Amino acid sequence: MTTTPDGHTPWPAEFVDRYWTAGYWRGNTLDDLLRDRALRYGPHTALVHGDTRVTYANLNRRVDRMAAGIRLLGLRPGQRVLVQLPNVPEFVVTAFALMRAGVVPVFVPLPYRADGVSHLVRATQAVGYVAPSTYRGFDHTAMAAEIAAREPFLRRVFTLESPDSPPPYGGGFTTDPAGCHYFPLGSVDAPPGPALAPGADRVALLFPSGGGPATPRLVPRTHEAYAYQARAAAEVVSLTRDDVYLAALPAGSDFVFGCPGIVGTLSVGGTVVLAEDADPAACLPVVERERVTVTSLSPAAVRAWLDAPGPARCDTSSLRLVQVGGAPLDRETAERIGPAWDCRPQQVFAMPEGLLVLTRPGDPDGAVLTTHGRPLSPGDEVRLVDADGEDVPDGESGELLVRGPYTARGYFRAPGENARAFTADGRLRTGVRARRTPDGNLVVAVPDRPEPAPGTLRQNEVMNGTRQLIGSGSPLEPEIGFSRAVRVGPYVAVAGTAPIGDDGATVGPGDVHAQTVRCLDIAERALEAAGASLDDVVRTRIMLTDVTTWREAARAHGERFASVRPVTTFVEVSRFIDPAWLVEVEVDAVLP
Repeated sequence: MTTTPDGHTPWPAEFVDRYWTAGYWRGNTLDDLLRDRALRYGPHTALVHGDTRVTYANLNRRVDRMAAGIRLLGLRPGQRVLVQLPNVPEFVVTAFALMRAGVVPVFVPLPYRADGVSHLVRATQAVGYVAPSTYRGFDHTAMAAEIAAREPFLRRVFTLESPDSPPPYGGGFTTDPAGCHYFPLGSVDAPPGPALAPGADRVALLFPSGGGPATPRLVPRTHEAYAYQARAAAEVVSLTRDDVYLAALPAGSDFVFGCPGIVGTLSVGGTVVLAEDADPAACLPVVERERVTVTSLSPAAVRAWLDAPGPARCDTSSLRLVQVGGAPLDRETAERIGPAWDCRPQQVFAMPEGLLVLTRPGDPDGAVLTTHGRPLSPGDEVRLVDADGEDVPDGESGELLVRGPYTARGYFRAPGENARAFTADGRLRTGVRARRTPDGNLVVAVPDRPEPAPGTLRQNEVMNGTRQLIGSGSPLEPEIGFSRAVRVGPYVAVAGTAPIGDDGATVGPGDVHAQTVRCLDIAERALEAAGASLDDVVRTRIMLTDVTTWREAARAHGERFASVRPVTTFVEVSRFIDPAWLVEVEVDAVLP
């Protein structure tokens, strides 16, 4: 399995001919797409973020000038730059400007910290890093300085500035002791020069996939393959220039960037509305104000929207399609979408490697509610195989293998991993099990490589391959480096939950039973965000500052687990972080 100089495994000549003949590939780059749409739809609104509105003409002009600024600063075609930005217009401008300059953006999930970002810098030999100077209490600039001191490739940091940019490197043209240069992102600007002409078969961008945030694999996606994916997905959902797409999940995920997402919406001249998280209090008014027609959510975010207090005060009648992906969608939640919002759900299973399975808007309700639908392309070649590599009959579960016109043929500069993850005939071993229904739809059992997506707990769920991280939104999580819960395959571990109310105050001061009930409420929400329930719990640990009060905690435990009966342990501890806390609870679960 050979790789090209830009680190991707090319399709064999017979497949290149096949995909061109079928019309899947048309020699288009993602940059071509934006240039063409700017000419067609110049005054039409391309991006919305809060009160900011960017037309197609303005977007193309900003991309042109930033691309020229990138080249002026010495970045060369084929080099890689990490992009770790929230859902703001600068994310879209930066991604397309890098591609226009021939530089490859590497999309980095916002929750990644020093270990994960350092790994990506080393793996890609990234020469640049784009991030907010600080964001929601985390100092990205200081982290970049630490990484630059260790990694010789990283020599340019571009910061999206905020009024409280921290010294010493945020907010100016500066150089740190390691020789890394820091530039405000807004200063990367120059008069446009002659347009470059990158080949459509070259790598357009890189997505992390699997391995967890410390050691993610990297998926190279070429221009023509990704342009086809976004275009075909836009056709499946019947996107037009009249559509308004709300990007509420992370824009740098494949699900939101190109399924059809941002790229698909821009490809038809529609409008992309950017929201920095999927919190219903923030998003539902945006749906009403901007007349959003299509959005992409995780099941946890869907439940949060449906359960939001007073949603009737927001007019959601403009919605016609809600894509749901990133984790299994339970039927009860799926059935609530239509009556609540008068629109249809669309089940989506997406992988950074490229496979996209989705229900169609015209599918029967049974298929939409219980399956993930069919592969995106007629060119997708899907096999479901047993442990011996033999095809399984319809209705039986097997590992999903796939190759096709938009699925990568290998990971970025990873020959050993490619030998394990791809078959001799070029099929990706997805690591997920699925079954095929008699009508040809797929039911994916456990998504092993879902995308970054928010969860119920303040919309901060992160999906990294076989590792699903679920956050509570606490500012301590990135500082300490922990998650509220972690799911790996069928296993779910929930961290010690404290009796904290939604207002941040301690629940039930002096009342062990009330505090235990609150701890179990939080644990249950975390389990639901991981696709599990209390019925799946196999172990609990109850920690008390006074073990003589164990019966009060046990009473709350029995109210939840009388029929489940997991193994449990009561232990006494000297104290918790907050002296008002009398109990914390840990939970482990295994899905069937």
